[in-house]
Amino acid sequence: MNSFHSLLAVRFLAGAGLGGAMPILITLASEVVAPQNRGRAVGLMYCGMPVGAAILSLIAATEFGANWKNVFYLGGLLPIIVIPLMMVCLPESKEYIKAQNKTAAERAASPQGSFKDLFNSDNLLRTLCIWVSYFFTLMVMYIMLSWLPSLFMELGFTRKDGSTAQFYFMVTATIGTVILGMLTDRLKKAYVILLMYGGILAGLLALNGASSLEQMYMAAALAGAFVIGCQGVLYAFGSIVYPTEVRGTGVGVASAVGHIGAMLGPAIAGQLLTAGFGAAGGDLGSDSMYRNLCGMYAVPGQPYQSLKIKR
Repeated sequence: MNSFHSLLAVRFLAGAGLGGAMPILITLASEVVAPQNRGRAVGLMYCGMPVGAAILSLIAATEFGANWKNVFYLGGLLPIIVIPLMMVCLPESKEYIKAQNKTAAERAASPQGSFKDLFNSDNLLRTLCIWVSYFFTLMVMYIMLSWLPSLFMELGFTRKDGSTAQFYFMVTATIGTVILGMLTDRLKKAYVILLMYGGILAGLLALNGASSLEQMYMAAALAGAFVIGCQGVLYAFGSIVYPTEVRGTGVGVASAVGHIGAMLGPAIAGQLLTAGFGAAGGDLGSDSMYRNLCGMYAVPGQPYQSLKIKR
């Protein structure tokens, strides 16, 4: 890469690959376990993202990571190595296998999901609420992922300090994703929503009001536990609220809508940082979390009955 436009092209291709892979992995993870364990399964699958990011944050703080091209080489090589392992080890979708074993008459009689089914009388409200939640949560998540090190440098800290903060952000994100995923299977959705969005608000406000490097580290860690963990829970919710025939489509479209917010968030944060409003990102994130909270509470309770383990 030797120009801004080539960087844009590479990021577009990487985003297309990640955006396409995530809904498939969520669907597969939700199908290989019992319904009451879907939150835990999706959370465990999704925590691989912050684990990888934490490792790269450590690498970025070294001499090897000082050359940005090395990080791209490493980030591109590892997925290539993983591809054959996934082809061999990843189980096929149970629903796909069932469909292949059906006769032509049975296939014709089975319900076939389509994009328009996301907007029928049963799915319309949950679809809109899931879209709002994905949009604003991914907006805040990518603001933090893209601009946390830059925010530290804007406030007078070093690049290494920013990389260290991002490492803490990702470590606690891994822990938060697993814990919130487990709670999703055990508690009412209202309690989980209050916990995760309340945690995000606390983390953003703490980051906004921190006055020392140690406080910034703690605030970044608090925000990471809930920002990334919240998105993992939302992916689990998507796999729960939609019936099997539209689950992949529902999560995929919601993820696409969410990534529109992911594109807008860093762009807005970049303009705020350029204009000298370093703390304004916290206000933007807080407002987004308020909208998320309202949106998720509007989701009908019936689809979330499986969030509670039935005794």
